[in-house]
Amino acid sequence: MNNRSYSRTEIATMYMPCLSSRTALRHFNIWLNQNQRLQQKLKDLGANETTRMYTPKQIEAIFEEFGTPDE
Repeated sequence: MNNRSYSRTEIATMYMPCLSSRTALRHFNIWLNQNQRLQQKLKDLGANETTRMYTPKQIEAIFEEFGTPDE
């Protein structure tokens, strides 16, 4: 993965490429809402529930929790 920021939709479609971006985002948000540990990591890194772009450090935390998506 590049060391750049990604939108929430970009990340969602990386994990679920066979779904529409809207559906992938909905499922990704469910994953985030069900994972308290990741929510806390992201919050510690400056994210909140309205964050739409994730920094490279936040992306790293997501990948550590869910694994690196296949592209």
